[in-house]
Amino acid sequence: MAKAKENTINYNQLFMIFVFIIGIILFSISWNVDEKLQNTACTSKPLKTSNKLVLCIGTILISFSLSFFGCSAYCDKTFESQSSLIHVASVFILGILLTVLGGIINANSIDNCSNSASSSTIWVLGVLLTIISVMYFYMKFKNVERK
Repeated sequence: MAKAKENTINYNQLFMIFVFIIGIILFSISWNVDEKLQNTACTSKPLKTSNKLVLCIGTILISFSLSFFGCSAYCDKTFESQSSLIHVASVFILGILLTVLGGIINANSIDNCSNSASSSTIWVLGVLLTIISVMYFYMKFKNVERK
């Protein structure tokens, strides 16, 4: 008798696909905002610095997900379970940082800089990253026995 194939969801891969998509969105938003800031008379240094940090965080998220998929394909199988906690904790911290940067960008989007920043998108993505990482952490580690 043929054994029925189980439908299992690999939460690690699902989480990293989500992180990759958020990273691409952040990178493209920040890149567009940077071009707009260079073409305007915006002189807000905190806005420009925060936008550069958002660009870096987008790049970090893309690198996280690509390295995860590369190592899960070619590295030892214990890599996935060992690195899950590190990835989730890092994404959680980056989500909080994105939320703060979105607030800084929102506070400095005045006068000549008002049309150049999309702060609401940035802080919403930060909140999403934070919530999804907490949910993933709970789902992943809720069945771990405590000693």
